[in-house]
Formats: sequence, structure tokens, C-alpha cells
Amino acid sequence: MNHPLVLAVVALGLSAGAAAAVEPADLLALAKTAPQPPWPAGDERGMANTLGAATSQRCAWHMAQPQAKWFEVSQVRSNTMPKTPFGGAGGLKPKPTAAVPFSRHVFNSEVFEADAEPGQQGTQIDALGHFGATPDIWDPKNPLAADQAAYYGGFTQKDVKPAADSPLLKLGLEKIPPLVTTAVVLDARRHVGKGAPMTDGQLVTQADIEAMLAAQGLAARGILPGDMVWVYTGWSEHWRDPAGDTQYYTMAPGLSVDAAMYLGSRRVVAVGLDTPFIDPVANGMLQGKAPPAPGTPPGLPFADPPPATDPVRHPPPGEPEARGPGEGPRLDILRDGVADAGQRQRRRCGAASRSGRTGSTVAPRRKWISARALQPWSRR
Repeated sequence: MNHPLVLAVVALGLSAGAAAAVEPADLLALAKTAPQPPWPAGDERGMANTLGAATSQRCAWHMAQPQAKWFEVSQVRSNTMPKTPFGGAGGLKPKPTAAVPFSRHVFNSEVFEADAEPGQQGTQIDALGHFGATPDIWDPKNPLAADQAAYYGGFTQKDVKPAADSPLLKLGLEKIPPLVTTAVVLDARRHVGKGAPMTDGQLVTQADIEAMLAAQGLAARGILPGDMVWVYTGWSEHWRDPAGDTQYYTMAPGLSVDAAMYLGSRRVVAVGLDTPFIDPVANGMLQGKAPPAPGTPPGLPFADPPPATDPVRHPPPGEPEARGPGEGPRLDILRDGVADAGQRQRRRCGAASRSGRTGSTVAPRRKWISARALQPWSRR
């Protein structure tokens, strides 16, 4: 349910001179014209509807600045990188050098191993159809009532994935347009972790986001419609290759429910952290030995509640759009279809490429990530 994501960006937000890089007044004013929900019935783009002239022009302005730099925003993909337990661990298998018959050409290639699930591993971005929610908590002793699942926009299992072998017929990755926009990068490692990596289960709250905007000289600009928001927690320091005994995928800090709702209210198009989850996961939570963070909806440890005022586009109150459990850098739904791409960043302007009808995208390259993928300034 995942596929590769490539994001090129220009950064702003962590340096002392961040305020000097804020867009001119006319571009900030243009942001007020961005579309806003509720979206039409049958919508499959969510907050991607906010993308357009305003976001493209902001992006172009930043990329035209003399100090603009290009960054790779994904982890290097390899057979020895950390692997999520929620996806097949198989990697790539090199093939012998082959030749074109009756020619002098030879070529080299590779295949995926039998249990490979590359879309679930490494830096990735999830489609809105990657996660849904059922009315009742599932007990694995009983069959899964997948036919009762509800998804973003009020779509049902029959709409999205009517058969076990069906691809996503709605809310697929192909519905995510190119993500050409600006991104606000927030340094939670410095401001919440006090200069050290945030710890497992630790929260980034709405108050923390507002404080970081102020500390980084972005309070006046704020978060604009169509922005991405990337939160650097420092958890990416647990990413090692070879993986060894890294705890990267077993726990992590994350957003509080009020922070997620706040970002949704700002109409951000995507959220990213340098973690395997958007949500906080305390040590032992995945094993049922620790509870989810306070305020988490019952039965939805990887979810943020939808706005109660928009029942047409969401599951009923108490059944929010779910977020995935620990699939590396990912992209999920917040409010009204906010994307969440998995793993690190700064304030940047970026263009993303994606393909396929499946649930998410995997960024195939280096140690910085993308749309919810927030690890743009790896310190290694």
C-alpha cells in the first residue's frame, strides 16, 4: 500500500535568519485566496485542494533566492536499513548480468525478494485510502469485518477496496497531485527536547508549535493554507544502517491530538516528522504494555479525530480517520484530508512525484525525508 516519493525543497525556518526569508507581502496576501473546506461530495484530494497559484508562487519565490539550496529528503534505501514490523522485510536481489540476443549489449538489474513490501519500508507517503476505521474494535480472535470500514470523504470499503485482491479504486496515490508548495520546518529537538532528541511517547502540542514559530521568527507569517509542516524531533538519530538493534521502529515521539487538529485548521497539505509515526508511541505501546497518549480516541491509537462539524466528509464523531501504525515515514489524513508523509524536515518548497493506485509512496534516496517525511537536515 505504499510507493516511492521524491521531494526537492528549499529550506527556511531553522536558521537565525529565517524571518528574512519570509515571502513578500503580495504572496502572503495571495495565500488568503486558497480554497477552503468543505470540499465537494466525492472529493479524493483533501487538503491538496489548497494547492494552486498561491502555493506555486511561494515555492518559486524561495527557489529563486540566491541562498536557496537543494536537499535530498529521503533515507537511503538498502537491504540492511531498519525495517518496520508492519510490512514485509524482503529487499532487493541483484540479478546476474544479462545480454540482448544477437547484440553486444549487456545489462544489470534486480528483483524484489518474495516477501518484499517496499511501499511499507523506508521514507514514504501514504494515500488517503491507505487507512480507514471500523465501527468496533477488532479482536484478532474474530474475523476482521473489513466490509464495515469507513474512509476519508465518507467512502466505504465497497468504494475503496471491494475485494481482497483489488487495488484502491478510490483515494489512491494517483489522486495526490504534485506537492509544489512551501514547508514550515519546526525544530522540536531544540525547543521541546531542549537540545536533545525527543523521547518515546513525548508530545509536540499546539502550544509547542506556536512557541516554535515564535522562536524561529515565523510568528507573523504563521502557517499558510497549502503549506507543509515538518517537525524535526531528533528521533532520526536512531536510524542506522546497518540497523543493528536500533529502537527506531519500536517507539517514537509524535503530535498530540490538539496539535494535529490545529494543523488541520491551518489547512496544511501535508505533515511530516523524522519518526515512523505521526502519533506518539511510548515504549511498550505496540506490545500492549503502555497506553496511547492522553486524548487519543478509543480504539484508534494512530488517529486524530475529525472535525465534528463536517460529518459528510468523515466517519461519525468518535470514528476518526486512522493513521497507520509505524510504517516508516508516511502520509496520512488529518482534518479534511491533510497528508502526512513520513520522516523529517525544515521550511522548504518542494515538488513531489508519485505513482500507482496504492496506499503510499516510498522515497527512494538519502537520509532526509518528505511531506510527512521530515528529516531534511540529517546531522550525519
